[in-house]
Amino acid sequence: PPQILEAQIPLLLGTRPFGAVRVGMSTSLIRQQLEADVKRSLLLSLVAFGLALVIGLVLGDVTLRPLRQISAGVDRLVRGETLGTLGVDRRDELGDLAARLNQLGERIHEHRAKLLGEKSRLEQTVRVLQDAVLFINRDGRLGFANPAAEGLLGRPLPSLLGAPIATVLGAGHPLVQIAGAALAPQATPASHRLRLVVPNGRSREVMLSVYPVQKSDLVEGAVIAIQDLEAAKAVYSLVDYSARLAEFGRLTSGVAHEIKNPLNAIVIHLELIRRDLSPEMTDARESLEVIAKEIRRLDRIVHDFLQFIRPQELKRQPVDV
Repeated sequence: PPQILEAQIPLLLGTRPFGAVRVGMSTSLIRQQLEADVKRSLLLSLVAFGLALVIGLVLGDVTLRPLRQISAGVDRLVRGETLGTLGVDRRDELGDLAARLNQLGERIHEHRAKLLGEKSRLEQTVRVLQDAVLFINRDGRLGFANPAAEGLLGRPLPSLLGAPIATVLGAGHPLVQIAGAALAPQATPASHRLRLVVPNGRSREVMLSVYPVQKSDLVEGAVIAIQDLEAAKAVYSLVDYSARLAEFGRLTSGVAHEIKNPLNAIVIHLELIRRDLSPEMTDARESLEVIAKEIRRLDRIVHDFLQFIRPQELKRQPVDV
């Protein structure tokens, strides 16, 4: 409400008062003088804030659109898809980053195509083996089986993959017990000679070679190679078997080394891209870190694979044949 404000200052001569200065002021008059200026300032502030908001949104969209395209391309690389071509036509750091990512995507696509070709050759080599080869995942499910295992298990391959081996063969089957022992902690390679009953009711003498697949002291699965000893008694089969295994060993070793070479090249170019990024490009740096993490994981897998297929030292000793 309107008020009258008054201030009084006494005037002294020595210690004796002889007058006073009094000042009075009405708040309604002050309000009338300031109200128009305050309204004008508020209006200008609202207009300036609206303009700043619109300009900020437009500039933010223009600035972040290339980063979104780059991030989407990196996400496609992480998912294993092709990068395509990033349409970032700029003459700054973002344009240079997009160009380098385009080159990286092309090289990854080439290396992936080469890797798939080598993988196809490796699978074809395993498929033509006369022996049955099974890969059991750590949860006891059948992850891979070649055609030779189809007759042994009595079911077509498409229905076998992904099924628990205990369901396929029955809980009391010797293979189920051997696979369970191979998946146990600190399992070691082992060989078993036994007779298996095949689906046609006949029993066959086989040799089982079991190799636990370990990673960081954890068992990730097991490879079971089943050799039919009756068929292996033929000299031709023995020679053919040895030749195929030798080719399989050379092929797997070559595939692993061919994978490591492009991985090293990818890591080098990834570091070059990271070096050219400015500190404020946090999204791009996070995406590159995801790529580097996946490359390190693939390198560990290749290293473990080389350790797995490396020939073991033979211990020779006299035996009673």
